[in-house]
Amino acid sequence: WQRNVICGTKKYIWIKLRIFDGTEIYDREAATVEIISQVSYETREDNGWTIWTISGALDINTSPKAEEEGQKVYAAADKMAIDLSGLEYLSSAGLRVLLRFSKNAQKDGKGFALIGGGGVVADVLKVSRLDMMVPVLTSCEELE
Repeated sequence: WQRNVICGTKKYIWIKLRIFDGTEIYDREAATVEIISQVSYETREDNGWTIWTISGALDINTSPKAEEEGQKVYAAADKMAIDLSGLEYLSSAGLRVLLRFSKNAQKDGKGFALIGGGGVVADVLKVSRLDMMVPVLTSCEELE
């Protein structure tokens, strides 16, 4: 039998197996935890900036689609800010996406900034030193 329980962004899986090796029956149990990655996007204009808000988790599972969606926003924007205030988790794959947008903006002469990002996200930005390469603002009101 298998039992799945979803709690927030985690899926707990318990499996019980009955194995017959030809002479004896063995019962085995196993448990695992899967992280369920969810991400959502929202775009708005404010003070000449296109603000793209990412909420949820930006990780190995969600980064490719996030980058694809963000490229559509980036292509239409003169100045782009990515609002991370709704982001709960940021992995190295997510950092790579943010860094690519930053490098493309530099190359294309577009304004670029990151907004928000508290808790774990702020820690990841600091440890990776991305906050030293890209302006990280506390709110949209700081956009010029």
